Amino acid sequence: WIILFEEKVIIGVIFCLSETLTKWWDTLSLKSSRMQNYRNLIVWQKGHELTLEVYAITRTFPVNEQYGLTSQLRRASSSVPTNLAEGSGKLTDMDFRRFLSISFGSANEVEYLLFLSYCLEYLSEEDYNRLDTKCKEVKKMLASFIDKLGKRIFATFLCFLFLLVGSFILINQGII
Repeated sequence: WIILFEEKVIIGVIFCLSETLTKWWDTLSLKSSRMQNYRNLIVWQKGHELTLEVYAITRTFPVNEQYGLTSQLRRASSSVPTNLAEGSGKLTDMDFRRFLSISFGSANEVEYLLFLSYCLEYLSEEDYNRLDTKCKEVKKMLASFIDKLGKRIFATFLCFLFLLVGSFILINQGII
């Protein structure tokens, strides 16, 4: 059983090493393209469209809200695509995921501020429903993206852990 275990460890170490090196190489070659192409992210495009609509609709808000609700809603909405753009330029998936999380938080803030604007009768029901639907779509896309990156980060961590444990076993057995 121990010999079979060691053979599986060796095979696992070789597999993980090749997978890890492949992912690492792909990551290096994709980071520069990801940095330049955040505009190709559909979630960024949707967040940008939402921001443009928020800016347009808040022009009709009362003047006394210029430095209050109008400003807060505009800043929160622009934070969604801004953090996507900034995060896509980071060098690690963990950093990118952190910026996606900030973007998600801003989308939650936009969702509430739209509801508040509707309750204060600054938005018609039609405008509120349209913007709320777009905001929820962006949130779903962000949640999915965050989940996908989290799984990739965890898989990479497990691969490195398996590689480390396997290497330790091989060194102790005098194989390497």
